[in-house]
Amino acid sequence: GGLEARLRSTGPVASSDLPASLEVRLLRGTALLFIGSLRSGRGAEFGEGERIDFLGFRYWARFRGNRDYGLWLAYTGFVVILVGAVLIFGVTPWETAVIKTGTPGGEQVFVALKAFRFEPLFEERFQRLVASVGGSLGGDVS
Repeated sequence: GGLEARLRSTGPVASSDLPASLEVRLLRGTALLFIGSLRSGRGAEFGEGERIDFLGFRYWARFRGNRDYGLWLAYTGFVVILVGAVLIFGVTPWETAVIKTGTPGGEQVFVALKAFRFEPLFEERFQRLVASVGGSLGGDVS
């Protein structure tokens, strides 16, 4: 009949034993019907002739919380990664090559991008790649 039981254990954290008793709050809607401590195998009466019996306690979940003092370092690393991505992909100028070639089934479009930041590293490889597909680096190829 809309009865809600809220149970709370305040046993020792390091122990794996079940608690000797639980703090119990019984509610029907917003009305508090019972508040108290119950031991395993005992019950309590509330209201007019209503009773609740606890046959035994079992753990379903045990929550433990710790404060991680190194969390700021993880967030700092995440911010550094985001700033690096913005600098590489948002601020760095790019050189592009777009090459369209006709094929029996339609057209094939080849798009190459080169960031100026990496120019010394990839210049020769980029030129070979564009030359191998018949393109030139002298501006837009249409």
